[in-house]
Amino acid sequence: MNIEDLEKRYYIESSDIQKLESLHLLDGVRTVGNMKTYQDQDVRDIMEMLHLLNLGLDDQELVAYYTHSKNRLPILKKVRTTIFEHLHTYQKHLDYIDYLIYTIQKYNNGE
Repeated sequence: MNIEDLEKRYYIESSDIQKLESLHLLDGVRTVGNMKTYQDQDVRDIMEMLHLLNLGLDDQELVAYYTHSKNRLPILKKVRTTIFEHLHTYQKHLDYIDYLIYTIQKYNNGE
């Protein structure tokens, strides 16, 4: 399948493919004629890479993740810690919203 097929079938933006290519993470993709042909494993790899970017990896971390297997665990642990910190912050926000809801309901029921 070519890049247009990826866009239509998997909703993968061509700009995302170009970004991964510029990072040399898709160098193993076969070329037929003058066009890259993406196999099922290529699609799985691309989707994983895009997911990792969405989780917060920057370009350098993504390259390190795929070029040196010893980097994978520390990178994932770092991203997990960052996500957990955000989760903790949002939990505090939710607790405060719940408190405001409680006080409004208490006030309205007391009238």
